[in-house]
Amino acid sequence: MVGLLQLSPHTRVLLERPNIVSPPITAYDNQQECQSLNELDRIQDNEDRLYVEALLIRERILLPKKSERLFQPLLKRAMVLAERTEFDRCLNLLFHTFYLYQQMELRTGLHHFVWIFCRMLNANVPIRADHF
Repeated sequence: MVGLLQLSPHTRVLLERPNIVSPPITAYDNQQECQSLNELDRIQDNEDRLYVEALLIRERILLPKKSERLFQPLLKRAMVLAERTEFDRCLNLLFHTFYLYQQMELRTGLHHFVWIFCRMLNANVPIRADHF
């Protein structure tokens, strides 16, 4: 995956296309898309950070196209975070995913939130009101 990511800066330079950088998003741990090969080199051994990099790239590409393919990796990542009992990160990602559904004017239910709240209650983790 790192090799593929390393092609992107070279391709952008050859095609004279600037990389559009989104502002930091809590759901992605306030990480931003790598802008240089040096930045990519620094994250190449960090599996979590590489996954976030892939999510950032997917969102940049698929959101303007209103592609529903954007959501499956986000929801999969939320499940992984819940399994690790990283509930705050999971909730941040689910809130962001819900926001993206709304932004793309797609219908969605609240079943993902019910699922994570059940997991939190099962683990005796309080559901903080400041999440809302």
